[in-house]
Formats: sequence, structure tokens, C-alpha cells
Amino acid sequence: MKDIAPPPGADLLLGFDTSDDAAVYRLNDETAAVLTLDFFTPVVDDPYEFGAIAAANALSDVFAMGAVPLTALNILAFPCSLGTDVVGEVLRGGADKVAEAGAFVVGGHSIEDDEPKYGLSVFGTVHPDRIVRNAGARPGDALFYTKALGSGIMNSAFRAGFEDDEGMRPVVESMMELNKAGAEAMARADVHAATDVTGFGLAGHLHEMLDASGASADVFWDDLPLFESAYRYSCDFCRPAKTFGIIDWARSFVESNIIRADYASACQTPRRIERGVWFGHGSRVAKCRPCRPEAGEGRAMYNVRAICEDTWWLGASDRRIQLFENTYPVPNGMSYNNYLIMDEKTCLLDGVDEAVSRQFEENLAHVLDGRPLDYLVIDHMEPDHCAVIPDLVRRWPNLKLVGTPKAFDLVRQFHGFDPTPHAIKIKEGDTLSLGRHTLQFVLAPMVHWPEVMVTFDQLTGTLFSADAFGAFGATGGAIFADEVDWERDWADEARRYYTNIVGKYGLQVTSLLKKASKLDIKEIAPLHAHIWRRDFDQILSRYQKWAAYEPEDKSVAIFYGSIYGGTANAADILSTKLAEAGVHDVRVYDVSKTPVSEMVSQSFRSPVLVFASATYNMGIFDGMRELLEDLNAHAMKNRAVGVIYNGSWAPQAGSLMLDAIQRMKGMEVLDPEVHVTSAVDEGALEQIDALSAAIVAKLAE
Repeated sequence: MKDIAPPPGADLLLGFDTSDDAAVYRLNDETAAVLTLDFFTPVVDDPYEFGAIAAANALSDVFAMGAVPLTALNILAFPCSLGTDVVGEVLRGGADKVAEAGAFVVGGHSIEDDEPKYGLSVFGTVHPDRIVRNAGARPGDALFYTKALGSGIMNSAFRAGFEDDEGMRPVVESMMELNKAGAEAMARADVHAATDVTGFGLAGHLHEMLDASGASADVFWDDLPLFESAYRYSCDFCRPAKTFGIIDWARSFVESNIIRADYASACQTPRRIERGVWFGHGSRVAKCRPCRPEAGEGRAMYNVRAICEDTWWLGASDRRIQLFENTYPVPNGMSYNNYLIMDEKTCLLDGVDEAVSRQFEENLAHVLDGRPLDYLVIDHMEPDHCAVIPDLVRRWPNLKLVGTPKAFDLVRQFHGFDPTPHAIKIKEGDTLSLGRHTLQFVLAPMVHWPEVMVTFDQLTGTLFSADAFGAFGATGGAIFADEVDWERDWADEARRYYTNIVGKYGLQVTSLLKKASKLDIKEIAPLHAHIWRRDFDQILSRYQKWAAYEPEDKSVAIFYGSIYGGTANAADILSTKLAEAGVHDVRVYDVSKTPVSEMVSQSFRSPVLVFASATYNMGIFDGMRELLEDLNAHAMKNRAVGVIYNGSWAPQAGSLMLDAIQRMKGMEVLDPEVHVTSAVDEGALEQIDALSAAIVAKLAE
């Protein structure tokens, strides 16, 4: 290509001499033109989606340069036999995607061809000083991916009949998604280098970036955002045909190395190399994570504590997480506990979340000190406790997994391998001898998943309680409840954890409490937060109340959703009158600002709840509707309820709130229902007085 390249010119900023995604030509001191062209054959059957995918692919070259697309020209080659309707849908899909990017299709060219092809020639602009090239990566830079990887593999699997339409839906949606948002974020972040990952895959395109930058990169398998089945299909050789050529080409700059045959027969570990990127190939196990060198070798990164005889806490905290289960705010992070018993046989009680798996590996290696792991007890198969199961099975091929039949169903679903050769299936009352320690298993379905059980160590009296008796929040070195001021600092987070995670399963919790009462418990070791070794009543009495939907005290919780302040004013007036009447614990919450999980928690705490809502779009105010729906979902019941509703011209919120409240069991609506018309007037004030008196009387019962 260099033979036909134009002679160098001051205004040709990027051309044939680089591997950048587009050519760039300076128009003036403020503007440079960005030009690219891309087309390909169909990767999906739907013509509209094919057009959208091809257009998004071409536009990505412009976005990768930090530029804004302005116009596009169609490039179309199609057999006439497909008909104009099909062609029209392809062009419509492309045009819609161009419009979504903020640009226009302004023409193009078409020819007849035996094989369909479609793409775009795209014109955009960028400031000459703000071009983002594939050169410029620096040591210490982080690699960011704007989309999942493996679309070529997934398409190959689909063509081979291994994947169905439903499984391909996320892939198709990803291919149609524009990189516009990524480009905008890139501009704000002032990135050093960028490139569009397409036909050459991550290895090929990253190599071009690294080669141009004179740098190397470490790429860790754990951090790659792969489509769910991409790795498994890759192991089954479902790859685009050109992949094999790319593999051969890449061997000169990609290095891999097999480590420790006893760790994993074909797994490989990331290694730093000069001017390149490590890329490895693992065993034929879905979602295989790369095996690491033996944890703890040459380091002292472990953090463990002995909690009782032969038993170790191996937990870790994630203080970077902001939403637990991507739903519940955890401003103080989250803790993940698991435990190891060192007897004649070694036994691990549950695993950890992926986020803290490195610390877990260090802790486990330190305590085992070269011994094999014999048993893994799966009390709860939720991924925040069992993300490491495949690693453990690969590390110790003779490892036995102990759990309920349902737990093993979930192992298959989450990890994609058959646990049968490793499985010991548990029923109520079964025991397992480790030597001196005998483990007794107690089934606890729906506390809070159907496979849950708890494990009782008959020697030490330790109840490994799965998700029961935990709390939101990251712990420090103080892992025992008696090492902190639990009542002051943790009681609210324990309630919020229970009510939102376990709350609707009160009957099941009550059943577990009855079973636990027959055990000689000396220690309670949950999977989150603190271990209990004394003063059990602090947590057990609360669980008994929460499970029975009994309030904890004589408090009042007022929740309001207000648009212009009238409803908020009514809520504040009510709180003042309650305080004047001697109610000393009144808490007021703005549903627009308060996390729903906190309001659900306070609803479990208080015997009287007041819901105050403006009418919005002929319905309940959005935040209030969400709260009422969540309370219904958590089976809230047995509360006295006050209702305040506001409506300037169509006061629908009142009747709709009553409908939602009446769907909950045992809810007593107090008289009167307060009606505010835009703002509190004398009539509304009298109703608030009456509602305050009704609440005081209810609290006195």
C-alpha cells in the first residue's frame, strides 16, 4: 500500500503509514476531516439488523478517533433475486443507525453481486489537536472495553447450530449498539489511545496499538468482558475461519506458558512480555478463569483469624462496591466471610465473590500450608459466595462438594460443568466426619434461596449460618460482633440486610430459628458481617420479630413524595404534632432521595407507617409507587397506616395508595385520610390533627 500512498503533506495528518481506524485531513486550524469506509457480508439473517450492524461498525471507526460523524454514503452489493424489500430493510437499518449517531445518509452506490454486502463511507470532523490515535498508550494505562468480546465466535456457533436465537440476542444487540457514548466518555477522560476492535479481534487490534505505542500490556482473563458462552464455543473450535490465520500471525508477539500440571492441565497464567500482549488458551470448561501461580508463594498477603478450635476465618471485604446485587446501596462496602476447618480432613465452608477472590486465594493457601482441600460445603450457591468453585475443582480434582441437590443444579447453571463426580448430596440431618469435627447439616430453603442449608459443627458448637444473621457493610479487623459497638453501628444495617434480602420469607426464617434452638450453639458464623460468640439475643430476638413482622419499638415512619412542597409540608406538620403529643421517635423520609431498601427496613421497625403522596400523571408519585410495590414484594403486613394524599385537580393518589395498601395483609388504615388540595389549608390541618390523635392512640394500645 505504501507504493500507492500519496506523498506526505502538512495537512494529511493520518493516512496509509499508520494502522489507525480512519484517515484524517486538516481543513483548517480548528477542523480536521475524518474519513473511513467499511462493509461486510451479513452476520445475521434479519436484513434490518444487518444494516444496523454494518452501519454501527463503520461509524465506530469515526468514534474511535474521537470524532463526530456528519454524513455517510451507502455501499451496497446485492443479488437482484433477494428483491427490493430486503434491500430496503438493509438500507433502513443503516439509515436509522446513522441518524442515531447524529449524522445523515446523503447517497451512495450499489451494484449487483452474488453475495450480499453492505457498509458505509463515513465523513466526520474533529479538532486537529484532539485526534485520538491508536498510538500513545503509556505504561500504567488501564484498558477499557466498551462492549463484550466474542461476537465472531458466537456468530460461528450460531451458524453451526450450537446457539439459538435467544442466546444470540445479547450479541445482536451489542453489535447494533453505537460506540457514541464511549466516544463521549473517552473525550471527557482525555484518553491516551483508542482503537476499534473488529475483524482482527482483541489480540490483533491491541497489538497494533501496542506496536504503535512502543509498549506492552498485561491482559487478564478475569477482566475480559466475554459473552456468556464465548469461551466454551471457542474451545469447541466455533471460530470465524480467519481466526486461525490470525492465530498464526499473532504467535510472534503473543506468549503463553503452561504452569503446574497439578493445578490445571491446560490452563495458563498471564505473563509480562516485552512489546506484546499475553493471550492464553484454557481447558474445555465454560467460563474458565486463568489459573494463577500458587497463591502465597514468595508473599505474605494473607489475612486470616482463628475463630475457634481448628477453624479459621478467611474472609475479605470489598469497599469499592456501591450496589450489592446491583440494587442495594452499600456506602460502607460489603464483607464476604468463609471458613476453613483443619482436621484429619480439610473442609472449606463456602467461597467468596469474584471481587475478593485474590485475597481468598492467598488466605486459603496460607492456612492449608500445602495440604489438599478435601471438602467444600456449599451452604449457599449464590455467586457472591461461590464464584470460585470452578477454580477449586480444577486445583484439587479429588475435591468433594457437599450441598443439597438444588445446589448442584445451580452449580450447573452458573458454572457450566457437571458436578456429579464431586457431589455429596445432603438431606436433613445428614452428617460428615472430618476426624474430631462432625458437621451436621440443617436444611433452610428460601433463607433466602431454595438450595440453602446451614452447617453445625458438633465439636465447637459453631453454626455456619449462610446468609442468615448477616449485615450490609465491610468489616475491619474486628470480625466478632463483641469487638464493635454493634447496637450503635450495625443494628440498622443488619435490619436493612434482613428485610431486603430475606424479608419476605418470614415463615422459612421462623422454621430455621426453631431448628437452631435445638442445637447447642456457641458461635454463629454468617457469610456477611460479624461472627457472634456471645450475646446472641441481640440478633436472634430481632430475627424473631422480623420473621413475625412484629415492630421493634413505638416509632412512626412517615414517607412522602412531594412535587412543589405541599405534601412535604403536610408530612412535616404531622411529625411536629406527633412530637408535641409525646411520640419521641418519628422519622420522615423523602421517597425521591431515600433508598428504597432503607425505607423497607424502617417499615419493618415501626408499628405505624404514614404514606403521603402527591398525584402525579393521574397516579401515585413515582418514588411512593416504587416503595409500595417493594413493600408488597417483601410481604409487609400487620401495620397501622396513615394516608395523606394531594391533588390539585384530580386527586387519584389517595385511592391508588389505598388499593396498594389493601393488597398487604393485616394493614389497618387509620381515620381520617388526609386530603390536601395543592397546599395545606384549615380543612387539611384539622384532618392532620385527627390523624395525629389516631396514631397516638394506636401507639398506646
